[in-house]
Amino acid sequence: MTTSRSELWLLSLLLSACSGTRPPSAPAVVSPPTEARAPAAAPAAPTPPPRFQAQGHHPAWSLRLVDETIEFLAADGLRFKATSLFLPDASAGAATLGLEVQGHPALLNGERRLCRDAVNQLPYPWQVSITYRGRVYLGCGGQPATLLMGAAWQVDALDGAADFAPGQSQLRFEAEGLLSGHGPCNRLQGQYRMGVDGLSLGGLRVTERACADAGLQALDQALLNFLPQVARHELDERGDLVLRSADGRRLRLSRH
Repeated sequence: MTTSRSELWLLSLLLSACSGTRPPSAPAVVSPPTEARAPAAAPAAPTPPPRFQAQGHHPAWSLRLVDETIEFLAADGLRFKATSLFLPDASAGAATLGLEVQGHPALLNGERRLCRDAVNQLPYPWQVSITYRGRVYLGCGGQPATLLMGAAWQVDALDGAADFAPGQSQLRFEAEGLLSGHGPCNRLQGQYRMGVDGLSLGGLRVTERACADAGLQALDQALLNFLPQVARHELDERGDLVLRSADGRRLRLSRH
């Protein structure tokens, strides 16, 4: 007599009932533990850019105005923070602020006039001084790019090239580091960057218009070849802008 599988199962169930034991149950399926994921960290709030900053040498010092807090740090050990609404870039031509620092008066003075850094000669729009307990910290402040913005700079002369006619070529330095202008034949766009040592130009895009005159074509090409080589800039006593390449060549421009 053959026994079916269902009969074997019933027999096993009956025997278990008689013996008081339960048939073995199927092993439980255990899911592998899952690692708890830490909540994503919130992105750090960006540090606000300073509304105004200045720096000097001998001893080295720096000043930053962030929101309404003035932060001053000098190599001789003086450092302080003070709250103020002082905003030199918004004043007409000069600003003076009295502060109390560590129980002593301090005087911060800014005057809107050309200031050249004592080390790299980079031109700044503000002359700044901080006076505290007989010590005077002299330096420059503001953003150097503001001295170039808001004007059309007419190209007057380029070392090694023929003379430029008035109004023939010009450059404009605009907000957000944008550069625009034109040569004798072609228009250009690009970017400028103000670094520690001065001005540099890059990312130039130029139209491809040919000049009818070979002399103008050569002048146009000389200007376009020079601009990417600019390594620094100067503002002379007349307010003219001088762009210099690493090999010492100069491009002179006047404000219009």
